[in-house]
Amino acid sequence: MTRSTSHSWRGVSAGLLALVLVFSSGFLTAASGADLEGSGVEAPATGDPVEVEEETPGSGDPGEGDVEVPDTSGPGTEVPGDGDGEGDGEGDGEGDGPPDGGGAEVPEPAPEPSEPVEASETSGKSALPPAPGLHRIFGQNRYATAVALSASTYPDGADTVVIASGASFPDGLAAAPLAAKLQAPLLLTPASRLDPGAAAEIRRLQPAQVIVVGGTGAVSATVVNELQVLAKSVTRLGGANRYETAQKIAQFGWPEGSSDIVVATGAQYADALSASPVASILDAPLVLVPTATGTGLVPAQTVLRGSGATTIHIAGGTGAVSNAVVSALVRSTAVNTVRYGGADRYETSALLIKAHFTTGTPAIYWASGQNFPDAIAGAAAAGATKSALALSKQQCVPPAVSQQSKRLGASSSVTLGGPAVLSDSVLQGLECFASTPAPTISGTAKVGSTLTASTKAWSPQPSSYTYQWYRGGSAIPSATATTYRLVKADGGKAVSVRVTGRLSGLAPTTVASKAVTVFDPASVTDPNSTLVLVNKKNPLKPLRFAPSDLYHPNVPNSNNHPMKYVAGKALENMVAGARGAGYSLYLMSGYRSYTTQQYLFDSYVRSSGRAAAETFSARPGYSEHQTGLAADIYAHGYCQGSCFGGTAPGQWLRNNAHKYGYILRYDQGKQHIVGYIYEPWHFRYVGVEVATNMRNRGITTLEQYLGYPAAPTY
Repeated sequence: MTRSTSHSWRGVSAGLLALVLVFSSGFLTAASGADLEGSGVEAPATGDPVEVEEETPGSGDPGEGDVEVPDTSGPGTEVPGDGDGEGDGEGDGEGDGPPDGGGAEVPEPAPEPSEPVEASETSGKSALPPAPGLHRIFGQNRYATAVALSASTYPDGADTVVIASGASFPDGLAAAPLAAKLQAPLLLTPASRLDPGAAAEIRRLQPAQVIVVGGTGAVSATVVNELQVLAKSVTRLGGANRYETAQKIAQFGWPEGSSDIVVATGAQYADALSASPVASILDAPLVLVPTATGTGLVPAQTVLRGSGATTIHIAGGTGAVSNAVVSALVRSTAVNTVRYGGADRYETSALLIKAHFTTGTPAIYWASGQNFPDAIAGAAAAGATKSALALSKQQCVPPAVSQQSKRLGASSSVTLGGPAVLSDSVLQGLECFASTPAPTISGTAKVGSTLTASTKAWSPQPSSYTYQWYRGGSAIPSATATTYRLVKADGGKAVSVRVTGRLSGLAPTTVASKAVTVFDPASVTDPNSTLVLVNKKNPLKPLRFAPSDLYHPNVPNSNNHPMKYVAGKALENMVAGARGAGYSLYLMSGYRSYTTQQYLFDSYVRSSGRAAAETFSARPGYSEHQTGLAADIYAHGYCQGSCFGGTAPGQWLRNNAHKYGYILRYDQGKQHIVGYIYEPWHFRYVGVEVATNMRNRGITTLEQYLGYPAAPTY
């Protein structure tokens, strides 16, 4: 295998930290260091397969799991890495305060936007398309990746450089078509100080002008001051939020208007990323719109009405850019609308490529559909070289995108980011399986028991499956069979299995099961354990046990009962959560001592008879209330008794208690297992992991979860 490293497609070297790897054959196998600080994807340990992301609905149908993010345009705080590549605050405002919350903001001269300097009007320096072959471009972080793209695409320098925040996506993606139009690299920087690698690259490029996109909350005045040392002209294009910034970019780059406008949601990055090179092909601005009508739509309306455009191209489905937003945008105009909305972000990417790129396209740039940082500068490079940009999953190329890639037959393939961002299978263009359902785990999650992994049918069917069991996120040595016997080291840990399917012509793909929390049998009889099993067959030991850490939770408490500390704190959180949903919960009964339980049980026997009493009341020493982990919960203004289960707060508790570590202990139709009639008010604390695991696996009784026999009678 031959392998060359360079910073340009012609092998021009520069003293930079980023890397460009050009492949004539084979794969990259070394660790990538791929944007670990910002991409939201950690580089897996050697031999640790990367899990497939859970599928999200369509390109905004509804919203791809992305949420509308408020603008953070006040005193411009530095925005942290996104974690999942989307939905982070963008920090693109004009704030007057310091961008990182510390020190006084250094004032900058307020440069008035001037006419953009077209590449053709100066030295004629232009973008160099990628050489034929397979290329991987990545750096130690998003900033170094952008530098590597600049060095590779503009080996002879550039007359203009565009600078955007590396902390969020909106400004950079809106500016990518402008950068492409001006044949300018797009470099990224933190808010407070100019990135050193970007500064070095600007010195190499020797531009006449630098264009900064975003307000001082995104790129501070300090950064602008540093840039003014490096270029003759520095211009800021920044509005009060992402939408106004996109407007200013459009008006600056297309002062005479344009026949086309490309529109994408400003709430998530995927559709805007796919649409950016399309805007470059059309010589059109990329305009961002909010998810709802109102004042946030005014900047886009202003661009449209001042452009003379006859067609707007909408990237994304109705969950991303709603019909209401489109109607409000084009109201009182004769503009035509074309929507490219697939079932998910990958299909939207494929539709955009299909409509606007033809055979003979020089290159295809591959970008992560799960994280934005490595891709922002790539959108500008693709646009500048009239190349396509396609979204991909980490492990493989989605079928719809693969089909368009094959149709283009581009001689160059450029993968943006290291193998932790996009695998070598993507570099080779290997397609995903059509369907890869996650494996399930059966068996009791108890030390000494055996768990079994079951794989549902994939499409197409792999020729082979391999298995790897994990404990707390780390691979368990030699645990590579379909079954795994739990050992003492697994106690209290989350155990899962990952299954890798292989089939010739498709990318090897790994999917993970949901984890199960393993318990040690000793905890089931330990009265201090949150997993202690107390029922008619399993009394407390000692029978008169009393918890040593009783605590009075800060919740409405009709009998002023304490609870075990961990359960009481969790109850406080659950009551607060219900309050946010509009329900006022209160604690009717918490910890009850042996003596109190004796009194209650005897009174029920006297009033109802022993047989009836034992269907709804426990003998002393056999009651969960004696552990301090049980809570009888009602809501003000709603009925008590079995009717509570049908009320709105009763349903809220059923659907949300697991988030706080509680389970509905005596559910309907389970008397033959738990020994008691339906009690929709009786909740038991077992911890968030166990409660969530029970819910995910559809297990409704603690006896079944722990693998213990039913206890209908004493």
